[in-house]
Amino acid sequence: MLNQNGPGLPQIAQFVELIRLLDQLMIVMDTLWLCQVISNKHCKRVAVPRPQLAGRT
Repeated sequence: MLNQNGPGLPQIAQFVELIRLLDQLMIVMDTLWLCQVISNKHCKRVAVPRPQLAGRT
């Protein structure tokens, strides 16, 4: 059980859903890249910069 000072269940559920959606996005991007529909350059342009992800709460 989580204590009252820690994150609540809705926040954990939102985080898990975000990770699941990011995973699905990466699967699609990898598939498109493997099928040579998109290039490495295109993949880099679409990716979310790491500092943006780290700063979100």
